[in-house]
Amino acid sequence: MGLLRKAYGNTVVLAAAWRRRRMARRPRADIEDQRDRRVRSLVRFAATTVPFYRDWFDQHQLDPRDIRRAEDLAQLPLLEKSTVRDDPERFRSDSRRGRTAIRFNTSGSTGAPLV
Repeated sequence: MGLLRKAYGNTVVLAAAWRRRRMARRPRADIEDQRDRRVRSLVRFAATTVPFYRDWFDQHQLDPRDIRRAEDLAQLPLLEKSTVRDDPERFRSDSRRGRTAIRFNTSGSTGAPLV
């Protein structure tokens, strides 16, 4: 099983490298459009499935659809490590994939580790 997982991981890395190489040849406007589509998708996902962001958007009466471009991300809060450390479950997606996600801990090189 370990060898199969490693082969799968290598395939994922190679596919990503191939996509990045193709992306470098595209016009800047296309790259920015794709980036902004991904920003919109990620923000909508977080606003609907991640408790911290769902509550944050409600409390600040901001519609996640207002975050349309990478520049708009400046409207979102910068997180302190202590905020994440105090309640890491608030940052886990309620989606099926989020509920079954594998937890990772940081090394804690700047203090206490984060989950």
